[in-house]
Amino acid sequence: MGDATKFSRRWAWLACAALCAALMAHGASATSDAAPVERELPSPVYQKRDIGVYSPFSKRATASSDLLSTPFTDEVQWDEYSLLIRGQRIFLYSGEFHTYRLPVPDLWPDILQKIKAAGLNGISLYTHWGSINPAPGDIDYDSFRALAPVFEAARAAGIWIVLRPGPYINAETSAGGIAHWVTSEVAGTLRTNASDYFESWQDYIHSMIEQAEPFQVTKDGPIIAVQIDNEYSQSASTGAYFEALENAYTSGNIAVPLTYNDPGEGKNFVNGTGAVDIYGLDAYPQGFDCSHPTVWNPVTTNWHDYHENTSPSEPFYFPEFQGGAFDAWGPTAPGYASCRELTGANFMSVFYKALWAANVKMASFYMIYGGTSWGAIPFPGVYTSYDYGSSIEENRALTAKFIELKLQGLFLRSSPELYKTDWIGNSTAGVVQVSNPDAFVVHLQNPDTNTSFFIARQTDSTSTAVTTFTLTATTSAGEITLPLSVDSISLDGRESKTIVTDYSYGKSGNLLYTASRP
Repeated sequence: MGDATKFSRRWAWLACAALCAALMAHGASATSDAAPVERELPSPVYQKRDIGVYSPFSKRATASSDLLSTPFTDEVQWDEYSLLIRGQRIFLYSGEFHTYRLPVPDLWPDILQKIKAAGLNGISLYTHWGSINPAPGDIDYDSFRALAPVFEAARAAGIWIVLRPGPYINAETSAGGIAHWVTSEVAGTLRTNASDYFESWQDYIHSMIEQAEPFQVTKDGPIIAVQIDNEYSQSASTGAYFEALENAYTSGNIAVPLTYNDPGEGKNFVNGTGAVDIYGLDAYPQGFDCSHPTVWNPVTTNWHDYHENTSPSEPFYFPEFQGGAFDAWGPTAPGYASCRELTGANFMSVFYKALWAANVKMASFYMIYGGTSWGAIPFPGVYTSYDYGSSIEENRALTAKFIELKLQGLFLRSSPELYKTDWIGNSTAGVVQVSNPDAFVVHLQNPDTNTSFFIARQTDSTSTAVTTFTLTATTSAGEITLPLSVDSISLDGRESKTIVTDYSYGKSGNLLYTASRP
């Protein structure tokens, strides 16, 4: 199937979905099947509730003493479910963007507006030490190195920022973004509490604080968190290094929470010296072999359990989840079209919704826009293009992946009851009743409204077969077997579906159930 055909069919689906939503808005309750429902059901009893829709930078709601926050502000709070910004609960659905890989500030609003149009509400933003501080004592925020323009563009678009200044960032950059003068002039071990390394990052981090401080959400800005360094293991020397960075931020009036991204399930910086406010886990489940884009790894199945055993009082956060793949340098490089296929719409359907199924409420996709590694930025394993096979191409064009991203993003934007859910169980454990063991279904439920979300995929997540099943759910109309008016719900190979029950939409609409995408 050609790209044009895929685009037209996806846009047709979107138009159909919009029409269905408009039709459903005429009634107080509905089911999703077009054919008449033959079974007699009790009348649904819906709870009266005001679920609202979150609006960035709006007037704050009343703060709750039951929520966690930093000692410096309650503008950003959290609990075991999700973040609350100014008292309003959010699902942080974000993408990675590097301004130094698009060194034209006038183009940054274009990327942010496209991110917003996809239904996302945040960006994760690495900054590059070597670019900003190219020589001892030399700090440069002019031209493409400026940060205020991207902060302003994010505020205008209504997009939150998790700022990630490193000092080490990796990002397939030379020395991981550490200024090259540091690698030659500092004798001590980098990324530790060595005194000469400590002195080397002072100018850079304190200048970053000066740039970021007036753009925090506490001052009506978009910055809601700052990350400490990047993908590191915890020890006495690295813990002291993290603690020194944290002290620099807090003494410099950075009031928002400090976060961390663990490269694996290592439980680093959850507790002890250098521990952060909100812990996160990175994952690239498909790896980077773009030469075999149809070969899949299975979905990781222990994410929910890992979170419950690691940081259960915090939202489950993926600071980096695979949004593409870098293409290794060399004559056998398959090219970014293959990387885009490896991490295409089917991958996004199955793996991104696997995050929902693990009860993740904060996620950022690396990359949402890759751009170009200019000058001496890239490390030797990659070439100048950093397209990354992402949803927005290097030339800023939208791809077929963008449509899947938008389907999910707009669903999340329209489904605030998903922002607070308990993980009830799955079909493998018998908690969810399904007719076919080839279908794997996880049940999430909002404890306040009883709205349920059933996330379904193939039990063998690599399977390309068609699987059909029915699902038994307890609803406000009693126990029902879904779907009601057709034989079964189908999974066409590598796809995932979300079945909802007792779902609210708009100001007064209630939907008993739907098995429609997403």
